[in-house]
Amino acid sequence: MRRIFFILTLAFLVCGFQGLHAQISGLAIGPKAGIYLSAGKLMLGAIGEIPITRDIDFEPGVETVLGIPSTTLIDIDGNIRYSFTLPGETIRPFALLGFGIQLQTYATTTQSGSNTNTGFRLNLGGGLVFNSRSLIQYWAGLKLYLLEGNDAALQGGVLFYL
Repeated sequence: MRRIFFILTLAFLVCGFQGLHAQISGLAIGPKAGIYLSAGKLMLGAIGEIPITRDIDFEPGVETVLGIPSTTLIDIDGNIRYSFTLPGETIRPFALLGFGIQLQTYATTTQSGSNTNTGFRLNLGGGLVFNSRSLIQYWAGLKLYLLEGNDAALQGGVLFYL
């Protein structure tokens, strides 16, 4: 549990320092949670939003999967998100595409006591942002993980614009 707390705290600090000039540029950071559909495992993490253009954002994120015995599973990803602006609406659909690195450490019966695997993923997904005119925005979506370890996750979270 300490590892999870440390990882989430580190993610918030890293994204937070990136946002020192956020009032000018519209950067956001927030927590996310979800469930992996293939195994029914809970995921917790953090996400950032760095605007590139009016409708395109870069989304760095980190997440850890809970409930896998003797295993620590961390996914670090970077996605490009395209938002479809609907005039007059407070709901904004989005599509995303990006890459991720999955780090998995698990206990073994060998002398070293643990083993580590690294996998690369292609992320593809979409969803909705709610309350899109506010500095606090809620979002929900589906993300597909392709290449190594195909899976899907239902995710949601809150973005706080700095």
